[in-house]
Parts: sequence; C-alpha cells; structure tokens
Amino acid sequence: MAKIPKFCPECGTEMGGKPVCEKCGFDTKITEENKSVKTSSSDSSSTWESLEPFVTVLGKYAWIFVLVSGVVHIILGIVYITTLRIGSGIWALINAGVLIALSIIWVKPKFSELCGNKEWEKLLTDVVVIDKIQIPWMLIMGVLLEIFGYGWGGLFVLVCALFIIFLGPRKYEWKIQ
Repeated sequence: MAKIPKFCPECGTEMGGKPVCEKCGFDTKITEENKSVKTSSSDSSSTWESLEPFVTVLGKYAWIFVLVSGVVHIILGIVYITTLRIGSGIWALINAGVLIALSIIWVKPKFSELCGNKEWEKLLTDVVVIDKIQIPWMLIMGVLLEIFGYGWGGLFVLVCALFIIFLGPRKYEWKIQ
C-alpha cells in the first residue's frame, strides 16, 4: 500500500488522508506511469516535512518580532530627536509607524495565523499578478518589512516566505498559464 502524501503532488492541495485529490483528481495509487513523478515529489516533500515545524513556529511569532521592531524604532526615534538628529529621528518614527501598522493589519492576521494553522496553500495563492507573473504577498511584505525594519524588522516573515516558496509543500509556479 502506497503512503498517501499530506499535499497533492500536482496542485498542492491538502489531501486529508484521501488517495485522490478533491481539487485536481490526482490519484496517489502508484502505477508505472506516475511512479517517477511520485519519487521526485517525495524528495522535496521530505525536505519540507523537516522544515515545516520550524517555519510554523517562526511564522506564528513573526508578527511579534515586527511589533518589537516597531517599538525599538520608536525608542531610536526619540533618542535621535533628543540628540538633535532630527531627520534620522523622524525617519525612525515613520518606520516605527509602518512596522507597527503592518504587524497588526497584515502580518498577524494574513501571515502568522496562517503559518500557525499550517495553511500553506492560502499563503501561496495570495498573490499580486503583474502581466503573467504572480508574486506572493508574503514575499512582497517581507521585503517591505526588511526595508522599513533596517534589515532585521521583517526577517522572520522573509525567511518563512522564502522557505514556503522555494522549499514548501509544493513547487511554486511564478508564471500564470
């Protein structure tokens, strides 16, 4: 009896212990036609299975890290202003506002909760489409948080996004067909 994968090797949908994917109809019964496909997908699947607990925890608490980064920027802004580095202080306070707002408005509900619940497919399908290229929001937001967080504010989001996209439960398709 073949082991039923957690996610469909064809479309990435969670299988729920069923041998046939409800979304695309992929049948996990190993036949001569799909034996090579199963072997190649199980290699990436085993990598993801070892990374999944790490990404789950890191992503679940990413919003707290972004929030703390915002608080640190408030402190830096006040210090800069009191030491007469007004421009740097104002920029740090702007960064703080952006980081705190994004932490509460986007990171917690649309990233951390999904990571905590292991809803990888929702993260991979929440995309921005430019021409025929689809870019995941989590990658865009990770980059923005890195910019406003001076390279460490959005680190947890960006690391998780990269793991999910490149080593995740399914191969990410950048092009729309």
